[in-house]
Amino acid sequence: MTNACNESGTSARKISDWMTLRSLAEQFGFGALLIFAAVWPLTHNAAIKNLSLVAMILALAVSVHDARLRHAIRSRFFWIMAGFALLALLSATWAVDSSYSLNAVRKHFIPVLVFFGSLVVFCKTRAQLHILITTLLISVGIRALGTLFEIQIDSRETGIFWKGFPLDAPAYIPLMLSLAFAFKDWRRYLGIFATMATLLALMLSGNRTGVVAAIVGGTTLLLLVGQRKQLLFSLIGLAAIAMILNVAQPELWKKFSVITDSASYRGPNAISGRGAIWQATAEIAMERPWLGHGFGWKTLGMTAKRDGFVDRWRTDEDPAKQAAAEYFSLPDDKINPHNLFLQLMYEVGLLGLSVYMVLFLLILVTAWDIWRRTSETLVLALIAATAAYATTNLTNGLWWGNGATLWVLPLLEIVRQSALPQAYESESSPHSP
Repeated sequence: MTNACNESGTSARKISDWMTLRSLAEQFGFGALLIFAAVWPLTHNAAIKNLSLVAMILALAVSVHDARLRHAIRSRFFWIMAGFALLALLSATWAVDSSYSLNAVRKHFIPVLVFFGSLVVFCKTRAQLHILITTLLISVGIRALGTLFEIQIDSRETGIFWKGFPLDAPAYIPLMLSLAFAFKDWRRYLGIFATMATLLALMLSGNRTGVVAAIVGGTTLLLLVGQRKQLLFSLIGLAAIAMILNVAQPELWKKFSVITDSASYRGPNAISGRGAIWQATAEIAMERPWLGHGFGWKTLGMTAKRDGFVDRWRTDEDPAKQAAAEYFSLPDDKINPHNLFLQLMYEVGLLGLSVYMVLFLLILVTAWDIWRRTSETLVLALIAATAAYATTNLTNGLWWGNGATLWVLPLLEIVRQSALPQAYESESSPHSP
């Protein structure tokens, strides 16, 4: 009898110790998430991001039996992400530079998968979700202010805030606006202020695609949430800003005015020279049309030079080919396709492009289905962010998992799990702002 009691007490202590360890791991994992959210929109902090990821991996190892993680692994979103990663990994095995491609896959997709699992497991309450999103968007606002400062002192090329900002910022705008709709406290003003600072920084940076993508993302969200009056006021405000810009900075206004000029879409210099780059990239991609040249766009310039494309274009009478020869003669790390869909053709071929587009559309369809069941404003903001991402990639090449898209699938999974009838009690189920 005594032995049985001792064994029972020992088992109880082991269970208690394990639960304590699990609780500490959850707190540790959430702290790592919070640090990661604070630094993710900023640059020159790879060490902090990597340390945060290592902390998340350690915390996940202790929480591997968490019900949320099991639900997440079974979810469509996990398999969409796994599909992206598998597509990139397979392309790396037949790449023109396998070592570079495999390293690029590791650097891009390990953070994506670790972050997905960590956000789903360690963000368990509505308050935690609000803290994470608010921290993220404060960081985006800080970067917008830093970008404005660097534009004013003309240090964009050497600055730490401006570089890459026009590519990342547009997809964050729907999330910022969602704060304005969801809260009546200081977070509402944070959403409005951060949105205005980001739009102003995009305009003054002169990045036309960034401004268009931001407008697409914001307009999509306002239409989805039925805020047509706010949309009208926003468009009037943008028109007023355009008029002020025309008077105060006519050269910047001239740069934006080419968006509506049909002549800017014709000839070898179409779309700021991108027409020639697109034509050349498609030609290189069709050298290996089905499986592509491997994950990682930085091999594009090397391939163009090594396989004789540049020499052939240089002697061609077509002005577009000559323009392409000049561009592809630049150092390899300065050359990119300036279009995600052509980049995908180059990296993973027509088969890979088809798979990528199916996965992309699956995100939108599944997100819409979740919104119909939950009516969460956050889901609409994530759909709008995806629209901004697609617009940005008309003239850029960012695989899923860059910028705001890193957050889309895990946040959708959190909302999906909160709607599961068997999963969690209402007070611990995270919901959107």
